[in-house]
Amino acid sequence: MIGNNRYIIFSLALLCLAIPTLAQTQALDKIETSLADKGYAPFVLGGKNAEKCQSFSFLNPELGSAFYPIFSLNLKLEPTHQGTGRVGVRLNGTEIAAEQSNELACSTDTQCLLRVWAQPEQLQEENTLQVCLQNSDSVTKTTLENTSLVGFYKAAIFTSKDFKQSTEKGEYFVNEDIPFTIRVHNSGTQDAAVDVNFARPVAEELLHSLTVIGDTYYGNITVPAGQDKTFTYVARIDSEQDLIGFVPASLRYTDLFGEVHEMLSNYILLEIHENLEAKAGILVDNAVLPVNGSTAVKIVVKNNSTQPLFDVRLNLDAQPADLNLNRNRTVELSKLNVGEEREISFIATSNQIKSYALNCSLVHSGKQLTVCDPVVLSFREDATALLLLQGIVLAVIAVLAFILLQRK
Repeated sequence: MIGNNRYIIFSLALLCLAIPTLAQTQALDKIETSLADKGYAPFVLGGKNAEKCQSFSFLNPELGSAFYPIFSLNLKLEPTHQGTGRVGVRLNGTEIAAEQSNELACSTDTQCLLRVWAQPEQLQEENTLQVCLQNSDSVTKTTLENTSLVGFYKAAIFTSKDFKQSTEKGEYFVNEDIPFTIRVHNSGTQDAAVDVNFARPVAEELLHSLTVIGDTYYGNITVPAGQDKTFTYVARIDSEQDLIGFVPASLRYTDLFGEVHEMLSNYILLEIHENLEAKAGILVDNAVLPVNGSTAVKIVVKNNSTQPLFDVRLNLDAQPADLNLNRNRTVELSKLNVGEEREISFIATSNQIKSYALNCSLVHSGKQLTVCDPVVLSFREDATALLLLQGIVLAVIAVLAFILLQRK
């Protein structure tokens, strides 16, 4: 019984020791171990064009999917990193990096760093990191320092699929508002502050017909782990474009190592079409008037397009064609601004008893924009003159009748 009590007490003591350790591990954002801590010496490769690989073993600390395995390889390339030497990295037989020496991030001519990110699902219980070095004519000695780190980190992750700009549709009219949405998704496990920018000056220089409305730069915006942030702006194009490409937005952030990353979103291709829309109507002061009378005929035109209209031709048509007008039936309008309404007046007269059908049309660049609803203008006998004539005739008849009666 005493032995069992001692076993229980010993187990409880171990559990008490383990609980703080477990809590501490969960509170950590990273765990790092150098190759030297694991007992490895520097890996040195000498000789022109020499090649060699070395493997390093490490255990999976079982921290879960929130921690990313990241390998920080400190390299010394002599006499210079400039050249065609290569460094390749495999994790458990799968290549995860391959870099040429002159593409490495180097603090001096010989001291360089290769940071290799892997995914948690690529880990096994026991893991093998294989580093392959290849010298060249200019890089004759490469050393993998044993200060290189095998680490596990909580990190913010932004990939090309996490950074997209989009529009609601692929076709817009000239001067129509084009709402752009920029979506940033942090697929990692740590919050990150980002700067998002639509390259407005570059875009406006390349696309002279472009106008951007609203903010296009958003600085120091926190994107929580596993969440999205969206940003919007509006653009307009003031001329027709068969296909126009919008420059991508840019994303800038600093990772957990203090290294700055920049990436570009996708390009967007849009078709911009003319939206030519106008209205016209005929107004007549008097639709019925006597022969040789005159009336004002007014045509009201309005530009309902989203863009100015240039060189618009107004045609007034009258059938029969012998209606007398005080000006040319075709009127050239050099410019109609967006939403502008204009009135064009004519004076119409005729010395014949007739009815005339009036119509009009607006033409732009050889295309008919609109036609007017027809209006009928009628010229008739002067009713007042006819009544006066009738009165005179009746008066004459009455006088003659009176004379004849007196003679009898």
